[in-house]
Amino acid sequence: MYCYLPDSTLPTAEPIPSVCDIQQGQEQFQTSCYFYVSTPGNWTDADQGCMTQGSTTALVFTSLEENFFIKFNTSTHF
Repeated sequence: MYCYLPDSTLPTAEPIPSVCDIQQGQEQFQTSCYFYVSTPGNWTDADQGCMTQGSTTALVFTSLEENFFIKFNTSTHF
């Protein structure tokens, strides 16, 4: 499951600086930061786990986002 840090939205001016904490496993995609949580559970557990870390469960709306999560997942967690 991936968590989205809602307060990590960056300005849209180019170039986009990285404000994600790479040392804590955060990854930047476009103007937001995300991190992976490996604790198994259902959707409610996942959402609660993200909320305890000041974030929300990440939702995928576009094929670009889907490709990011596939790449992020395979490069860092498998």
